[in-house]
Amino acid sequence: MSKRKTGFDVVDRGEEGLFKSPYSEPRNIRGSFRLNQSLDDWMKAETCRTGESKNDLIILALEMLKRSRTTQSD
Repeated sequence: MSKRKTGFDVVDRGEEGLFKSPYSEPRNIRGSFRLNQSLDDWMKAETCRTGESKNDLIILALEMLKRSRTTQSD
């Protein structure tokens, strides 16, 4: 699991208990992001906290997910 300055985690869905979320989760997806609040609320909070734009946060999330998948397949 990888924690970054943006407040989201990259987690493997196969490991139960890493992250508790009130939102339903698709099954059989590796290396996805899970949040404990709505995406819109999280984006607002993170743009205020980090000063980054929503687009920058999305790009960072995609880069982290890509790195996570590369690491998991090695």
